[in-house]
Amino acid sequence: MATANFVGTDRKEELLDELYEEAKRPGYTDEMEIAEHVITKQVERLVAYEQAIYKLRLGHRRAEQERKRATDELDKIQKELKTTPAVRGYVVKYEKKSDKVLVSVDGGNRIIHVIPRPHRFPRDEIVPGKEVDLNPQSYYILELLDSYKYKAEKFVVNGSSNVTYEAIGGLEAVKEKLREHTELQLDPAISEEMTEAGVEIQNALLLVGPPGTGKTMLAEAVANEAGVPFIGVNAPELVEKWLGTTSANIRDLYELARKKAPCIVFMDEIDGLALKRRTDGGETDAGDEVRTAMLQLCAELDGFNRRGEPIITIFTSNRDDRVDDAILSRSKQIEVPVPDRHAKLKIYKIKTQKYNLNEDIDFNRIVDLTPENCTGRDITNICTEIWLRKTKDAKRMGKKVGELSITTADFECIIEDIIGTFSQRVIC
Repeated sequence: MATANFVGTDRKEELLDELYEEAKRPGYTDEMEIAEHVITKQVERLVAYEQAIYKLRLGHRRAEQERKRATDELDKIQKELKTTPAVRGYVVKYEKKSDKVLVSVDGGNRIIHVIPRPHRFPRDEIVPGKEVDLNPQSYYILELLDSYKYKAEKFVVNGSSNVTYEAIGGLEAVKEKLREHTELQLDPAISEEMTEAGVEIQNALLLVGPPGTGKTMLAEAVANEAGVPFIGVNAPELVEKWLGTTSANIRDLYELARKKAPCIVFMDEIDGLALKRRTDGGETDAGDEVRTAMLQLCAELDGFNRRGEPIITIFTSNRDDRVDDAILSRSKQIEVPVPDRHAKLKIYKIKTQKYNLNEDIDFNRIVDLTPENCTGRDITNICTEIWLRKTKDAKRMGKKVGELSITTADFECIIEDIIGTFSQRVIC
């Protein structure tokens, strides 16, 4: 009966016939001897089947154990990645003989030997310049990343500028201060005289004012008027969670600036990188990585002062009370206020100079209706909204938008719709 568990009924009968024939060949004549021989052979075959099944189960068990070990290893690595602040570095050299890797960490300030996890990473992928994440305790390589060493160009949001001072309404006093500083810093003759006299001018400017007052446009205009490259970055984007990477990003940024010098380096929202430290010994929202990066930024600024390099750094912030004193002491602060009446009038005229304006349009009336805390960006948005509404009207009437004139009443309607948002705004 046991044989039927392994072979079909027809095959079982064939096997029994073969066993009977085999038993007769040695000279068995007694039916009992033949039956014993057949049973013995069946038992041997059953034992062979059981051994085969045992080996299969053993192989399956070993495969399951290997799978569990691999799963545990993966879980361990994932846990390390989630709970441990990994150290990011770059491969300098792979030593094939010792199976060790030279890795540059701390932004290039330190070279260490690390060990790849056995059989986890193909060795031909561990090449110089490859970016890796390390466990800070064991210095095992946790992950090989697809990217290579960061380049400053990754963070540049504006590599050129065509903005002029004339395109910015008002802010004449601010423009004059920027012109004076630019001439002192970027003029080779003046810079040489200052260096010989031992004069160190602050090569960083901090533009402070509410959002939308034109701080970014002013920085772009400085570069355009001076005829130098403009390297614009959003400061918080330089900050990363990997140890030493933010400082490396800042170094890379200023290496790029040195190659393009003379130039303007523009950092928007600097308080996202240089948040003021507390004086009572408590912790701020900024972590160690951000504080280290801020010190690196200070070192770069100090280096420019000593060397007299023609590089101007322009920071912006909505609130200077959030910026650390280390940056404030190295920067000349210039306030960029909300536009006054004269500036508002000029901005309206600049933004609508290509519009089809009605002959009797009254910009003085429009400025009177404009909220006091309305910024240059707000005025731009008002003008844009008028154009969009005229576009809808033209489409409904089957005309081109340029065929419809814009009147004072159009501005009054828009300003009335949005004036509630300005009454709740606080000028900071």
